[in-house]
Amino acid sequence: MDKYGQYLDAFFSCPSTENMYNLCNYLRYAPFNKLHIAELTKRLACSGKTLNFNAVSTADIPSTGGPSTIISPLLLKEYYSVPKSP
Repeated sequence: MDKYGQYLDAFFSCPSTENMYNLCNYLRYAPFNKLHIAELTKRLACSGKTLNFNAVSTADIPSTGGPSTIISPLLLKEYYSVPKSP
């Protein structure tokens, strides 16, 4: 297993400040690797709770804290169920 895999596994088995620092520090100085980013994204997505809305079409808005965080859900809710809708 490469160094990235070791840091990733360490963080997900024990999400401590030290393990997060090691993972972030590795990513900060390592050359960009889209496979590493894809693996991190998948693992983060699967680490939380997944809501199931099989009966309706849904859309989700990643929060950036900008105006689109407020405006986008208002527009999307006309066509989809938006869990973060105000």
